[in-house]
Amino acid sequence: MKFPEDMLMPDEEICCQARMHWGRLVLVPAVMLIGVICAAAYMFMAARAGSMPFSGPVGIAILFLFFAFIAFIAELFSGLSSYYKKLVVTSARILFQSGIIGLRTQERHLEQIEDVSISQGLTDRVFSTGSVGFSGIGGNYIGVRGVSNPSELRRVALQAREKVLGDGQIIIPKVTQG
Repeated sequence: MKFPEDMLMPDEEICCQARMHWGRLVLVPAVMLIGVICAAAYMFMAARAGSMPFSGPVGIAILFLFFAFIAFIAELFSGLSSYYKKLVVTSARILFQSGIIGLRTQERHLEQIEDVSISQGLTDRVFSTGSVGFSGIGGNYIGVRGVSNPSELRRVALQAREKVLGDGQIIIPKVTQG
């Protein structure tokens, strides 16, 4: 099944398709590299004290290979899970699909959406990424982490919601400084 084209209703159009940010793919190797550097420094200091069974270059090579293997597996899983997450805002619904082996699909009609929230930490703001959450009537919630340009996704979702609920006129209040 081709997502989202096969899930569209007649006269329903795609307004926006969110992309997962590439920064999620860099985080795991960066953390693992820091771990390798710290462990190598510890092994070097322990080897100088003479308390390590695998000291010197052999111990550092074993440690490096161990952390490289863990980083590879973590990166593979992180990359695949990001690749298989899709969030789409259509003219009538919000569709979210995720899963590598098992497939989970969530959908909410735009008239059921009460709030669209964005959560960004410091690094998220630097890289223009973040988490987007859609709260719906009855406690329904769709949350996605690692979305590229979450502000634009929020804007498009709210505009699509306004078109469904009203006449499509979006009134932006003017802010005056006083």
